[in-house]
Amino acid sequence: MWKLIAACLVLGGVSLLLPSEPSYDPLAWLIWGRELAHLHLDTTGGPSWKPLPVVFTTFTAPLGELDHGLPPALWMALARAGSLLALAFAFRLANRLAGGSP
Repeated sequence: MWKLIAACLVLGGVSLLLPSEPSYDPLAWLIWGRELAHLHLDTTGGPSWKPLPVVFTTFTAPLGELDHGLPPALWMALARAGSLLALAFAFRLANRLAGGSP
């Protein structure tokens, strides 16, 4: 299991070599994470509140002092790793339901 998670995280990181940037919702979560890290949260603009992305972006917000693009890159890598992990789990579940080995 840990090898699968590590592989998804590595592939999520490698996928950053492709051109990309956060869309509207993730960009708002990054802003909210930065605001929460500075104890000045304003949620009047942006999408619906999602606690997990905001918690992650709050912890990565201080890394923006080192490089402004680091928190968005970490978010993109984690989101892509999560997508790959969901795909792998869906494959494992389909295989198990089809009578394959566990």
